[in-house]
Amino acid sequence: MLEPRNSADLAPRPLESRAVFTGLLVDVAGTLHSELVMYMAAGLVAMLSGYPVEGTAAFFVFNFLRGLFFTGLGGYMASRTARSLPLRHALLTGIISLAVSIFFNFNLDAPGGVLSWPLVLGLLAVVPVAVLGGLLANPERNL
Repeated sequence: MLEPRNSADLAPRPLESRAVFTGLLVDVAGTLHSELVMYMAAGLVAMLSGYPVEGTAAFFVFNFLRGLFFTGLGGYMASRTARSLPLRHALLTGIISLAVSIFFNFNLDAPGGVLSWPLVLGLLAVVPVAVLGGLLANPERNL
């Protein structure tokens, strides 16, 4: 015979701002700090060799993967620090990270907000990568 569920089990669980903030901090701070190091290294290589590396395909691919890595790590951290609903915290981290990415890309990039396919691809990948980080953090926990 089935036992009646406790009403406390049916109550909606709130999202924890601490977990989302931790994920965002890891994502944004990690991305910005690694970008600083990467551009300093690119400037040093350009100064020593006379060859600008900022326009190369390898630099672009590394920059793209670096940003997605920290987004996934942010989703991972949000999911690990959440007491309940880990994937929802990772999802919210990804959505806010997408908003931050859109803000920085349209305010700091080329004048007129020119969209390129790599930028669109990167923006479309932000939320799924954050959720993937949440899945990797807690494969056995509830959604």
